[in-house]
Amino acid sequence: MKAGSTRILLMPAAPGTGVIAGAAARAVLELAGVRNILTKIHGSSNPSTVVRACLEGLLSQKNKQDCAKLRGFEA
Repeated sequence: MKAGSTRILLMPAAPGTGVIAGAAARAVLELAGVRNILTKIHGSSNPSTVVRACLEGLLSQKNKQDCAKLRGFEA
C-alpha cells in the first residue's frame, strides 16, 4: 500500500517465520496480531508514513466471502 512517498509490500510468510519488518511496521503488525509476515519498504522510510502505509494495507484486506462476491461466486 502507499502513503505519501512510502510504499510497503506485505507478504504472507511460512508458519514459524515471525514478523520480518522494520521497527515502525513491526510495531503495527505485532499489535494487529500478525504472526508470520515479510515486508519490504520502498521509497521513504519515515516512520510516520510507514505506519500509515502499513495500516492502510491491513485495512484494505478482503476476506474469502468478499472476493467470491466480487467474482459472482458463492463462498
